[in-house]
Amino acid sequence: MYDLKRYLRIAKHLLDAVANIQRLPAPYYLKHALLLDFFPKHASVIETGTYLGETTSVLARHCKQVLTLEPYLPLYNYNMD
Repeated sequence: MYDLKRYLRIAKHLLDAVANIQRLPAPYYLKHALLLDFFPKHASVIETGTYLGETTSVLARHCKQVLTLEPYLPLYNYNMD
């Protein structure tokens, strides 16, 4: 279920970007680009609210260490698989 939700959200963000729709929050691809510019290589990062883990995954490829907190048990279990 969460995989389908992830793909639908990505598709919606891309369609919004193509349609040039202004929206808050920023699309994930923009958020990820900003975070990668902000954190120096090999930084240690603490992320709160993991949700589906996209940002965690992006940061893990860039940073030395990523600690993430997800208080909602179903999403925690999803991200632990």
